[in-house]
Amino acid sequence: MTEEAVLPKSPPPGGEVDEGENAYLRTLGVEPKLRRALGFFTGSLFAIAFQGPTTGALLVTGATVAIGGPAFIWAIPLIFVFQLVLALIWAELSSHYPLTGGIYQWARRLGGELVGWMTGLFYIVAIVLVMPAVGLVMNAVFAGLFPGTFKDTESTQIIFAIITTVVAGLVMSTSVKFVALLNSIGVVLELVVLLGAAIALLANHHQSLSVITKTGGAQGSGSYVTPFLIVVALVVTQLVGFETAGAFAEETKDARIKPSQAIIAGLTGTALVLFIFDLCLLLAVPDVGAAMKSPSLIPAVLTSAVGSWFAKLFLIGAGIAVFSTGIATLATIVRTIYGMARNNQLPCSRFLTKLSPRSDEPTGTIVVA
Repeated sequence: MTEEAVLPKSPPPGGEVDEGENAYLRTLGVEPKLRRALGFFTGSLFAIAFQGPTTGALLVTGATVAIGGPAFIWAIPLIFVFQLVLALIWAELSSHYPLTGGIYQWARRLGGELVGWMTGLFYIVAIVLVMPAVGLVMNAVFAGLFPGTFKDTESTQIIFAIITTVVAGLVMSTSVKFVALLNSIGVVLELVVLLGAAIALLANHHQSLSVITKTGGAQGSGSYVTPFLIVVALVVTQLVGFETAGAFAEETKDARIKPSQAIIAGLTGTALVLFIFDLCLLLAVPDVGAAMKSPSLIPAVLTSAVGSWFAKLFLIGAGIAVFSTGIATLATIVRTIYGMARNNQLPCSRFLTKLSPRSDEPTGTIVVA
């Protein structure tokens, strides 16, 4: 390990909390400039928003049922166990390096400038690719709410992706406190809608609990291992991004503890809600074989179970939830770019790290993102 990779000591006890945290940042070579406005609750909800349980449910659940049958649900606890190991590692790193940029900073501190730069670059590209998916789901939501007005086409998907991104950018240019408040409201509403839908589905169940042990013939004449592994790969996409709570560490109070806790809570909360919702959804399916062939599994089952009004209510909640995912995704891109630029690892670093005197937000980085 390099000298820089040696874990720094904790600041001495006593004094104001913010001063202790700021002093610790200075031992890492960082001059604190960002506002500390977040806590455990808001950090956890950022992590949940980035994972987007509703977005994942609308995009992934239909495919996992089609490929793996009802038994696909066992992939969720399996992936949770493996991701929890990763979450514990990232939580530990976040506690030692509570710096804006999260995973980029951890890689740089442990592996050096080149490893950090490569990690940050690939991470930014990966997150940027998520934004069009947000537009895709937002378009599906509006097409479900207003089928005669909005069509689910590539053109409208692109338009919704652009609009969602621009609006999220405008929201982010206000202040991190307002962004956190808006995101928290959206995620809480998302969880209420998802759990409310789960209760409604459970009250109108058609299957016994044994349905989750059935494959629905997904394996054909071969082994179930292959379709289940494909399902595992899809479920992984629903349980990634919980490390984003660490990307906001410099804007979090009690930065060596709360972001670490938020990383673990974000993963656990998303996995639990997904499992409950998917379980209730499977129990409410009238015909498993038909559901495995249906591309619009969730709206169809909701409509069948509790009527079209509840399906539309679910879609309204989904729209708000997807926008929260868009905000969290764009915010993570901005924090990663800002962290890299502050270390002079990107072109125009001075422009990218200039903070607005009104909001203390890196406006230039928001525009670039």
